[in-house]
Amino acid sequence: MCTPITGLELREDQTPQIPLTVIASDGTTKKYTLKIKRVDKTVEQIKAEMQQENYTSFVAGEMFYEKPNFLISLCAVIGGLVVFAVAFSSIRKAVVNPYDSEEPEFYAAPEPEEEEKDEE
Repeated sequence: MCTPITGLELREDQTPQIPLTVIASDGTTKKYTLKIKRVDKTVEQIKAEMQQENYTSFVAGEMFYEKPNFLISLCAVIGGLVVFAVAFSSIRKAVVNPYDSEEPEFYAAPEPEEEEKDEE
């Protein structure tokens, strides 16, 4: 467990230190201090530095949408929407009936009158 950081405001020419207190599951406590080192470089300089052989990247250029957690979440959301759409259309067809069962069909052939039946 870590204590939250509150009230950190970064300003120009500032090198803040962030104190962290970590409590382990066995109850032991350790205190860490993160020292922020600001880099005064342009984007081009940073890109040139990243091209060097000894440069180590912790994220390896992986974007958030390339990570497995994002893809799993995206597939789950799309699958949920498909299930919802299928369920909605199925229930709508079963429950909503625009036709009255007691009303005769408008285009139904007229039934023969009784006089015609007697002639036969």
